[in-house]
This record gives sequence, structure tokens and C-alpha cells, in this order.
Amino acid sequence: MRERIKAFLTHPYLPFIVAGAAIVFTLPSLSVGWQADDYYHRGIFLDRLPEPLPLLSMFSFFHGESHIHRWIAEGILPWWTWENIRLSFLRPVSIFTHWLDYQLWPNAAPLHHLHNLAWYGALVAAVAVFYRRMMGARWAAGLAALMYALDDGRGFPVGWIANRNAIIATLFGVLALIAHDRWRRDGWKAGAWLSPGLLLIALLAAEFGVGAFAFFLSYTLLLDPAPWRRRWIAIAPSFITILSWQIAYRMMGFGAFGSSYYVDPGADPGAFFFAFIERAPLLLQSQWFGLPAAPVIFFPEWLLGIYWRIALGALGLIALLLAPLVHKNRQAKFWAVAMMLALVPVCAVFPAERLLFFVGLGAFPLIALLIQSLWQEARWPGVHWAFRRPMRLMIYFLILVHAVIRPLVLPISSMSPKMTSMWIDQPALSVTDSPTIENETWIIINPPVSLFTFHMPAVRIEHGLHAPKALQPLASGLSGFTITREDERTLVVHPQNGYFATSFERLLRGESQPLLAGETIETNAFTATVLSLTPDNRPAEVRFRFTAPLEDEVFRFLQWKNNQLVLFDAPAIGEVKHLSPVQLF
Repeated sequence: MRERIKAFLTHPYLPFIVAGAAIVFTLPSLSVGWQADDYYHRGIFLDRLPEPLPLLSMFSFFHGESHIHRWIAEGILPWWTWENIRLSFLRPVSIFTHWLDYQLWPNAAPLHHLHNLAWYGALVAAVAVFYRRMMGARWAAGLAALMYALDDGRGFPVGWIANRNAIIATLFGVLALIAHDRWRRDGWKAGAWLSPGLLLIALLAAEFGVGAFAFFLSYTLLLDPAPWRRRWIAIAPSFITILSWQIAYRMMGFGAFGSSYYVDPGADPGAFFFAFIERAPLLLQSQWFGLPAAPVIFFPEWLLGIYWRIALGALGLIALLLAPLVHKNRQAKFWAVAMMLALVPVCAVFPAERLLFFVGLGAFPLIALLIQSLWQEARWPGVHWAFRRPMRLMIYFLILVHAVIRPLVLPISSMSPKMTSMWIDQPALSVTDSPTIENETWIIINPPVSLFTFHMPAVRIEHGLHAPKALQPLASGLSGFTITREDERTLVVHPQNGYFATSFERLLRGESQPLLAGETIETNAFTATVLSLTPDNRPAEVRFRFTAPLEDEVFRFLQWKNNQLVLFDAPAIGEVKHLSPVQLF
């Protein structure tokens, strides 16, 4: 059996085999349909937005422009959104692939998903080729490729049409690395110019492509056979490519600023340092031991702190496992250094498994080499005998996680973007249709996450229903709150844990742009006034003074219950109502 497994993992056609396996395991994603940002993209391509936007705006959600104030007033954005927020990303290569979809099959969501699968199959094949080049035609290289292909962390970006950019960026980043290695070791001169060209395509597919440079740098430090001076000359074109891209990126006004979800290291290096300390352990333990990182976005601070300490402990186990291997094996050093360097740029975004394409590219060869050491019954010289048995047990655990559990979870993970339909599509469609809706402003009292409401009008339009004139959330319902009516036009909302109690609520207003006591924000529906703050300076209580009596027909008050929107009876004057926390799952 052992020889048969080795023969399979060293098969000449293994890149095609693992690509086929990856596609088969993610085929359930064909049923996902449009989700979340897909509706925004459809609005651009099908000209459904209130104002036309150029295609280059497909990933440029907020550009720090004057229209944000209008969007807040009109209820397109939540009332607490910072007016100068910038979440604007330059991804023309990925945009072109979506443009192609809308030229060929604009309304066939399964074919858009099939396009995702084709890119993922190409990526997996490229990774298998890259591993074979770097590790030789050995079974460890094949095992690393198979684990990478069937890792459930790939499921979400494969299953979400809007996340195709990460797959494309990683593919061209890996191709750039293959070209660079062929140039440096085989003397293939075309690789000298092809490698930076492919890297540029990766960067123009998504900012994510910068992760490839971690491997360029690690290769230069540890594997390039040339003298030091020639090594740095060889990497210079790739460095110049990234530097030129970044300068043009900044000059064109792209980047992220004003959000705690995205932290731009170039715009705010201090905030990024603390974000890295918080996020790196969560991401690394997720890659190695499989504890999910994505749900922490909904965690309160105290629970996030506990989770972070658990992740930090997991890092200690990873270090214990890798120390003997990295000490003796230069190639293992290459993968470990590349993995850690690739971790740095993805910490600019709040932790999620979908960010681990390049981190996994470095991690899986290390896991395969650890399994190889166990298979060969290595005695790990220099390791005290008392630690050898625990190390074997941890490697067996890694085999269970990455060779059994994660491949089995991948088909489910590839359908996981469909969960957003429970929080966006399902509540949006739960309100009975009527032509009068177009004249209404929906006041959603307690959505679990305010940004879920952003796509609801587009969801109704997609299904041929009338959309409200405006839509305004009052506060996140995850912690529950009290709501008091002062007079015929005024409500006071007091969340149990204050506003911005979870990280996701900081997406549109970062910690460096606080709302102060006494500050007011005006919308077309109401004026919001911050009455008091929590001990850590978050809004604790907010008064909403509406432009008309609450019973006026221009308003429809809705409450979130079991992922449905139901009518909410406003309290009588002087009455206090208590709303229980909303359950996401």
C-alpha cells in the first residue's frame, strides 16, 4: 500500500490529477448563485445602480468622495459610516474576467461559478508543478500538492464569484515563481522578463498577489545558487515591479483608509503593526490546525482575546514541530521563511481562511516533510526522547486534519458563501411585495450585522420585486438592546454592549475615527445624536429624531427575527422595549 501511494503521488500526470480532484470536490459551488458583493457587481454591469459607475469601480466600493455623504443620507450606507472612508481596490485583470462572463452569460450564475472552477483547477495544477520543481519528483511534493488542492480554506473563494480575484492573483504569482526558478537554476533566459511580467498580472488581479514576493525573497536568501550580489540583481526586477505598481496604485487614489477591517500598512503603519500582532496567530493556527478564523469577526472583544491566546499556544506547538526540521533542512527553511513572510500582507484584512492561498503555499510542503519524517521513522536527532512521542502524535493529528477532515469539508466549504443568503436574501425577500414600497424608508431595528442591509434592495430588484426608497439600520442586534420612545418622533437606542461591539461593525468606521458624545449625523430619515459613550469610548446610547411621526406611512419599522424581517410596533411614548440578542446561526 505504501508503494502504491508513493507511485500515485509521483505520477507524471499528478498536476492534472489534483486539478481534476480539486474541481470535483468543489463542484457543489455551482449551486451557490449570486451572493453579497455579486449583487453590487451586477448593478454595475447591468446598469441597475442609482448612478452609473465605470467598470474599474467594480472593486472600488468607497473612494473617499462626496457621494458617501449622499449615500449615508439616502440610507445606502449605515448612518455611522465615516464620510471619508476609502475601500478602493485596483483589479483590472479580474474585472476583465467578470466582463467576459457578462458578455457571454450575464444571467447564468452556474457558468460564472464554473469559470471560478476553471481558474482554481489551473491554480492547483501550477502549484503541483511548482512543488515538483522545488522538491523534486518525490512523493512529499505530490502530497503537498494534494493537500493544497483539497484544503477546505479554498472553498469559500472558489464558491464566491466576487472572490475570484484571489485565485487569479495566486495563479499568476505561482507562475511567476516557476519562471524565476527556471531562469535561476536552468538558465532559461525568458524567465528573467517573464517572471516580473507574470508578477505584475498577479498584482493587477488583486493586491493579494504581493504574497508571491515572499517566495521571491525567501528564494533569494536560501535557494538561489548564485553569489549574493547576483542574487539581489536577479530579484531587482520583481522588486521594481511591486514598487512601481504601489506608486501608481497610490497616485490613482486606491487603497483602504478609515476602516478597522482593512488596515493599509502604507497609510497607517502603526495600526497595521497592532493588527499583525492580533491577526497573525489566528491565521497561522487556522492554516495548521484547522480552528476557523473567519467567525472571530462576530466575536466580542473578551471572546476574541481568549481565542487569540489559544492561537498563540498553537504557534508554540508549530514552532516545536518545525524546529528540528528547519534546523537540518535548507529547503524547509525556504518554505518556513516564505510562509511567515506571506503572512504579513494578509494581516491587512481581518482573519479568514480565504486569505491563506500564499501562506498555505509555504505551509503544505512543511507538513508533507513532517509526514515524510514520520513515514521514514525518523528519530529526530537532537530532540529529547521525552518530546518525540508528542511530536509523532501531533504529526498524526496533522494527517487527520489535512488528509481526512479538510478534504471532506471542502465540498461543504465551497457552498459556504450561500450562508450569506440567510442573512441577506432571505430577510430581503421576506417582506411582501407592494408598489408602495418604493416610497418607503425601511428602518431595520436590529440587524445582526448592519452591512447585511447594504445589498437588500439589489436582492429584491434581482428577484423582480420593488425595493424601498431607503433603508436604515439602527444598531446591531447581536448583543440585544433597549429602545425607548421619548415623543412621537424620537427613539433612544441603548445596545447592551454598546455600538461597534464586534469587529465587523468597524468596517465602515475605524477606531481612529470615533463618534464623540454629542456628535450628530443627519440622514433623510432622522438625525442621530450620540448621547453617551462606553468606558472604551464607543457610543453607548444614541437618540434618533425622525423627520416625521413614527406612525407616518413613509416609514416601515422592521425587526429581525429568525432571518426574517417582521413588522415592528414602535413603543408608545414613554414606553421601553427590550430586544433579545439576534442569533446568526
